[in-house]
Amino acid sequence: MKSRRMVVAMLIGTAIVFFAHICFYKEYGVLDYYLFADFNHHLLICAAILFVSMLGTYAAHLLGYLICGSLSGYKLISIEIYGFIFRQKSGKLTVEKYNGRSGIYVNMAPPEFADGHFPFALYNVGAIVAFITVSLIALSVVLFYFFADVPLVALYWFCVFIWFFWNAVLYLLPVECKSISVLKKNRLLKSSYNIRRAFWNANTVYAELKKGTRLREQPAELFILPSQEEMVNSISAEIAWLKLNRLLDEESFEKADKLVDFIISDRCELSDFKKNIAVLDKIYIELINSCRPDVIESLLREDIRLFMQQNSKFITVVRTELALALLYYKDIGTTADYRVRFSECIKNEPYPANISAEIDLVNLAERIASE
Repeated sequence: MKSRRMVVAMLIGTAIVFFAHICFYKEYGVLDYYLFADFNHHLLICAAILFVSMLGTYAAHLLGYLICGSLSGYKLISIEIYGFIFRQKSGKLTVEKYNGRSGIYVNMAPPEFADGHFPFALYNVGAIVAFITVSLIALSVVLFYFFADVPLVALYWFCVFIWFFWNAVLYLLPVECKSISVLKKNRLLKSSYNIRRAFWNANTVYAELKKGTRLREQPAELFILPSQEEMVNSISAEIAWLKLNRLLDEESFEKADKLVDFIISDRCELSDFKKNIAVLDKIYIELINSCRPDVIESLLREDIRLFMQQNSKFITVVRTELALALLYYKDIGTTADYRVRFSECIKNEPYPANISAEIDLVNLAERIASE
């Protein structure tokens, strides 16, 4: 994703410089242009406009999903904006600070699944629709000022256009190598009932989780796994991830251990992050069941240790490290440190259902250690 953003930034810069040459030539003439002393000054103005446009993309992203989701019958649950969460409690809008995931996320509950269908296409492209709408408006202003012989103003509006246009292109690309693009997702959902059902189930589970309903308290039919052949795409495979977390919440560790083996295999198309978390869950299961040193060391590969270091504030990582300190290393001092870190993670977790599940798993590890 970072490499794509770099390419987009380079394309934006190239397009602006190219259009700036056209505008300055039209405004001053070729001889005056090459002697023009304020060229850098105007490019600095363009940079400032790009910065404001970047802030505008956040607003467009948010409004795009809100409007397209509302038109499709989705119900708003919460909005996460760079460490702040907005949601309704007892009929009042509340704002809370937490050290959660960065970015903007609009959490909405899908409408009912009826006759094998539910609206998904417009909601999935909400941000893209917003970016394209703004870019088309900006382009019309660019053309108006350019042909009205006010090319420098046209240049400024061109910065707005190019930023939103390339963000629309960026959102059309897959987020990471194992994910799929928005348009391909819509095609798959339209073509297959089973994929459509799995997608609705996953969205419904996440919506209920954010409302405060633990996974083990949700209907079992929402966690029915598709066939292994159908989980070669990330849409259907998401149910396997949710099913694993439900089994852990139920303390059905034997079933969870078997599911981990499938999740970390090449047959399940989940992100590397979730596969690594599944390995940590397998380590936890081994710790509370048999605690065999050879098995634990084989799971604590170098890449998994590095992953734990890079995500040291993630609650599942801290829970696993706490269980390792308690049951494997039996280090009292390290255990106390991880208890403090786990308490900090709980404070930064905005959704109570996740907190309850993780607390139960830590309590179980402590109970086993005391026995």
